[in-house]
Amino acid sequence: MKNKYNAKRCRDVQGNYLASRLEADVSNWLIACQQEGKYADIRRQATVTFPCGNTWCIDFKVTLPDGTIFYVEAKGMETGGYVKQKRMLKCCPTHPLAPLFVIKRRGKDGLYVAESHNCGDIEPPVPSRPTYP
Repeated sequence: MKNKYNAKRCRDVQGNYLASRLEADVSNWLIACQQEGKYADIRRQATVTFPCGNTWCIDFKVTLPDGTIFYVEAKGMETGGYVKQKRMLKCCPTHPLAPLFVIKRRGKDGLYVAESHNCGDIEPPVPSRPTYP
C-alpha cells in the first residue's frame, strides 16, 4: 500500500519495520543510546490518551534508567491532526505527553530536535541543531 506522503517503509537495526526512513533513523539513534546505557526502555507506537478522551499514537516512548518517561515524535510532514494535537499539548502542560521531543530532518542525514514541550532538564535524544555524520 502506498503512503499518501510518499514515505517508504524502512527497517531499523533490529529489523523492525517503521513507517518512514526518518522514523527508522530516529529509532536507530535511540537504540544506539539504549546500548550505551542512556535509556532503559524504548517502546514504539505508544498510544497516549488526553484528559478530554482524544488519543495520539506517538512514535516512541522512552524510559530513562531512573524511571523518567519522555516521548519522541519523528515528524516529516505536519498534518492537520498533528497540529491539533500540538495545540492540545500547549493548552495542557500536565497531560500524558509531557515531556515531548519532536525530531525532524534537515538535509539528507541531519536529525535535530525541532520542538520540545515541558522537557525540563531531560537531555534531548538528538542534538538541538542539525548534525551531519
